[in-house]
Order: sequence, then structure tokens, then C-alpha cells
Amino acid sequence: MFGDESQDFEVVVNAEEQYSIWPSNRDLPAGWHLAGFRGPKSDCLAHIDIVWTDITPLSARQGTFDPTCEIIGGRAGEEFADLRVLVAGLLGQRALAAASQTAVPAK
Repeated sequence: MFGDESQDFEVVVNAEEQYSIWPSNRDLPAGWHLAGFRGPKSDCLAHIDIVWTDITPLSARQGTFDPTCEIIGGRAGEEFADLRVLVAGLLGQRALAAASQTAVPAK
């Protein structure tokens, strides 16, 4: 589903202001809406790198974060699992990039 580089994707965002991509020919999963950018996977991921400047979930920024709450309302299924993996991967990439920019060299 996400491996086909030739298909168009949509940039999507959830209520926590977390971004991801979703195949444009599929119905959006619950809890996600279009962010207004569509194109090849690489262009969508590049767009996310530009617009997603703070990866902290909205509820954490507002002090209302509930770590027991599932982002996608506890719904299961292949689509939701794939989206969770993709979001986790994007979060990991962003965290590694941020850490490498702010790391203090060891003496």
C-alpha cells in the first residue's frame, strides 16, 4: 500500500496535529483529514518535513496528553496498523534528525 512510489498520496493530519501520508485512492481512516497537499510519496514526505515543525502532539503541548489513548480511537485493522507504523517511522526520523542537530559533541 505505501511501497508503490508511482501512486499519488495525500498528506493527512489528525487531531493531535500529527502528519502522515495516505494513498489518494483509499478512504481516509477515522480521525484523519486532508492537509491540502497531494503528489508522489517523496513530494508528500518532503512537504511534511517543511510543515511539521513541532512533532509534539497537540495535547502534550496543551498539557492534556493521555498516554493511554490510542490516536486512531482504538480501531484495529490493516489500514490503521499501517498508518500507525508510518507515523511512528516519521516520528522516529524527525526525532533522530532533531537529536543530531542539537547533540553536543563528546569531549
